[in-house]
Amino acid sequence: MAHLLQKKLRYFLDKKRLSVAEAERQAGLKTSAIRNILNGQSKNPSAQTLQKLSCALGCSIYDLLDNLENEAVVESFQPHNAVIKNLDIFSESVNVVLKKLGESNRSISTEDFFHLTDQIYQYAINNNLQSADKNFSEWVINEKLSDK
Repeated sequence: MAHLLQKKLRYFLDKKRLSVAEAERQAGLKTSAIRNILNGQSKNPSAQTLQKLSCALGCSIYDLLDNLENEAVVESFQPHNAVIKNLDIFSESVNVVLKKLGESNRSISTEDFFHLTDQIYQYAINNNLQSADKNFSEWVINEKLSDK
């Protein structure tokens, strides 16, 4: 049970691109509260700790606790470990999404933001482009905003 919570916690930290220390700070938790969960010292964190964690990680308590009793899920739960090969293109992808959101005066979830950024970045990388493709970026962002 604790093993899956550790994997889920690591997954959401990676997804939000947060260090353990930064997540603890954002959640308002004591230093090493998350570290203790990750290293198995805290096997049964309180509901208050989980609530603070879920807010900082942009997920629900349910996301953290679902299927913890099912050890078979442990093997199938894998964090997303994308590698950023070109920081300039990735930075440009982030800025394209931010600019479009600002122009449209719209807001989206962090998950949608990172998904859009990743789509724009991966398109450029997969097509051996030197920068984010403006037409593709505009299209994919407009498609996402029209879904809302």
